[in-house]
Amino acid sequence: MPVLNLTVTPEDIRPAQSGRSLNAALGRAAARGDGTAPIVLLLHGYRYSPLRGPSNPHDSLYATMPCAQSLPRRKGSWPMALGFRDAETDPGLCLPVGWDARGRFAEAFGAAEQVGARLAALIARLNRQFPDRPIHAMAHSLGARVVLAAMARLPAAMIRRVILLAPADLADHAETVLGCPGAQGVEVLQISPTENWLFDRLLEEALRRHPQAGPALGRRPPEAERWVSLTLDSDAELANLAALGHAVAPRHHRVCHWSAYLRDGAMDLYSALLTERGPRALRELAPPRPLASGPPPSP
Repeated sequence: MPVLNLTVTPEDIRPAQSGRSLNAALGRAAARGDGTAPIVLLLHGYRYSPLRGPSNPHDSLYATMPCAQSLPRRKGSWPMALGFRDAETDPGLCLPVGWDARGRFAEAFGAAEQVGARLAALIARLNRQFPDRPIHAMAHSLGARVVLAAMARLPAAMIRRVILLAPADLADHAETVLGCPGAQGVEVLQISPTENWLFDRLLEEALRRHPQAGPALGRRPPEAERWVSLTLDSDAELANLAALGHAVAPRHHRVCHWSAYLRDGAMDLYSALLTERGPRALRELAPPRPLASGPPPSP
């Protein structure tokens, strides 16, 4: 069983579809895979909640049963798209985490901080229980704030690689997190397609009275060696990815909040990065900067 769905409740984090304790469920899930393979955490964004039936991510984004293949593309299975299909050939242990991201956006934005604290505790627990397994995370939209909030609470070397898809967070928060011990050594890949820029503007407007109000993370990524930001739109980016063996389709919408994972080839790229079949360093994904042009220096 390479996938174990988890739910954040008001009390704790527990298996979504099991009466077992979290420790027992984790032990059973991990025993069937490679003891050194990665553990991959998945975090959804706004308007999903495992506590409210019609918006339960475990029945859509996180579903792994055969019917998941017939879901609409926007609600297709992330675990299956990332390669977590067969316990005999699984590339690691996948932990999709469902949390209550319903209600007014400002309320969900605030709740993400609390969920981040729970996620940090889970990551620390995973490090103790599986010290030989690297831990990675992929988050979309408001799930990015959850992951960053968790990083801010962790000691160093607890999490190795993070992928943020169209992150719904503020630039100042990300820069603050980068100064925390939990961010030391973490590689971050931020995917902010131009199709999402309208949503970045809406985020700034919704949070204009927030203490960290300012540019959205999608419009002002941090300038840090281990933080790589791509739009998946420029010819240079797509050509560099293709040269590395990752063919990602160009943009085909003017506005789309889900483009970062709906693009053909995008989930294959993330799968390679999260299961450590991709580049050894995320900075390889960024195309080389063109040399500055101008007259040659004087002799």
